[in-house]
Amino acid sequence: MKNKKKVILTDFRENFAKELRKNSKNLDYFIKDSVEQYEKDGDFSIFLENLRVAAMAVGMSKVSKKVKITRDALYKSLSKEGNPSSRTLNALLETIGIKIHYSYQSSK
Repeated sequence: MKNKKKVILTDFRENFAKELRKNSKNLDYFIKDSVEQYEKDGDFSIFLENLRVAAMAVGMSKVSKKVKITRDALYKSLSKEGNPSSRTLNALLETIGIKIHYSYQSSK
């Protein structure tokens, strides 16, 4: 019998996060592009997925400690079906370097 090669499939997000981890400027560009895309299309689930990649690039253990939730809870919060609390979201954004500025637009 021939030697079988073992194929290990990884989630593309893990590989992309590793690449972002290598260069902080690329991580900055990715975060900036993610925020701009969310502002444009308002798709919160895609924004959460992008935040997940950014958190993976920073390091999930490091981020979960700063956000003060478990890694599992952080992964769930940043899934497509995630619904992070405002406290979790604000702490996460601060940890990965996103500052939120709120503005009010009158409906009139």
